[in-house]
Amino acid sequence: MTQIQSSPYEIRELDIDLFRAALKDLEDDVEGMTFLDTHRHVSSSSIGGVTLAKIVEIINGYTITFENDTYAVSISGGNTNIIDVTNLNSVSVRSSNSVGLVDFDPNKYILELWTKHGLNPENPFTHTPTRFYDEDGTIDQEVTGDGESNTTVTRN
Repeated sequence: MTQIQSSPYEIRELDIDLFRAALKDLEDDVEGMTFLDTHRHVSSSSIGGVTLAKIVEIINGYTITFENDTYAVSISGGNTNIIDVTNLNSVSVRSSNSVGLVDFDPNKYILELWTKHGLNPENPFTHTPTRFYDEDGTIDQEVTGDGESNTTVTRN
């Protein structure tokens, strides 16, 4: 674990990918091969431009005990059940599991905005008094109102 804060309270970060690799290293040793797997791992995956978090689940009845002292452990790097299998002592364990979204590609939205304003020469758009649209149909907006004091742009 890496110490990420010392004052006013000590906080250590547990990167679950590094922790998973250390567990795998123990499992593939001669002594470790006879024991049940310690964890299940599902890597990050992208679905529709959204990157879902990796998962490390401690299994087969294994538990985790942090060295008893006055500090906090902040779990990072994905979703895990570590907080559920930790033996309680003076250490505060902080988990940041997410429902799914851990990262997104802002470039997708920047490109859409860029295209919407006609700044992408590879994907020009057409603007009529009541409509914005591009050639491949990804941007389609209707413009309503009088065009002077009241204009509304609605994405179709």
